[in-house]
Amino acid sequence: TTDPLIAGLVIGGTSTRTILLRAIGPGLAPFGVSTGIPHPSMRLYDGNGDVVSENAGWGGSAALSAVFNQVGAFALDPNSADAAMLVTLAPGRYSVVVTDATAATGVALAEVYDTGTDTSASAPRLVNISSRATANSGDTTLIGGFVISGPSSKRVLIRGVGPTLANYGVTAPMADPILNLYDGSNNLIAQNDNWETPITLTSAQPGASAADINAAILQAGSFAFSSGSKDAAIIVTLAPGIYSAQVKSTTSTDGTALVEIYELP
Repeated sequence: TTDPLIAGLVIGGTSTRTILLRAIGPGLAPFGVSTGIPHPSMRLYDGNGDVVSENAGWGGSAALSAVFNQVGAFALDPNSADAAMLVTLAPGRYSVVVTDATAATGVALAEVYDTGTDTSASAPRLVNISSRATANSGDTTLIGGFVISGPSSKRVLIRGVGPTLANYGVTAPMADPILNLYDGSNNLIAQNDNWETPITLTSAQPGASAADINAAILQAGSFAFSSGSKDAAIIVTLAPGIYSAQVKSTTSTDGTALVEIYELP
């Protein structure tokens, strides 16, 4: 697709946080992805729509390589055209837009890493990440990967938004998304198709009622879902570890979808 890959993030707390951002295309080849975009270009916007920082070609920086290692990100070839930047951000909302500098099509990966080591409740931290792209029921899946850090479990709201995007000017939203959550061992641990119809796969992650979803949306400060919409949502309590939220279409038609991950209070 030629559509941009858009990743959103929210910095909570009262002080700044240093964030590593990466846009990967060529660097996906060692992982079996042969169709990565050849020249990723990345721009970071603040909540007012102003450009905060941008990068195209990370340049093999030794300082950035050290940060990759610190946060556990995979290494990049020093000569690759992948993009990366380290930014210090005040609390607020931001969005990262990834395109190909030559308008080529292909697969891209947008990554957001919080480099801070203070995991106390009062520390500033990432409290929301999201990603928007075109997906379908086949090989094109919208994936939001994330890591729960710290010593204890966290309660998390995850949403797969399709139809409701039409309210925000998206002309071809996914009509009926399904949301699947996998743990680091690729076990399916939670699922939802339509947000008002809970699905319980295991007793450890019972399906959340519509009332619970609405309450969590209010807590997270996000936009509401209409009754009867086919958007998807789950509430889960997750131990520290690696997870991936995957959004696909239940139909064969391509559509724009948004995956959102919120740490709940």
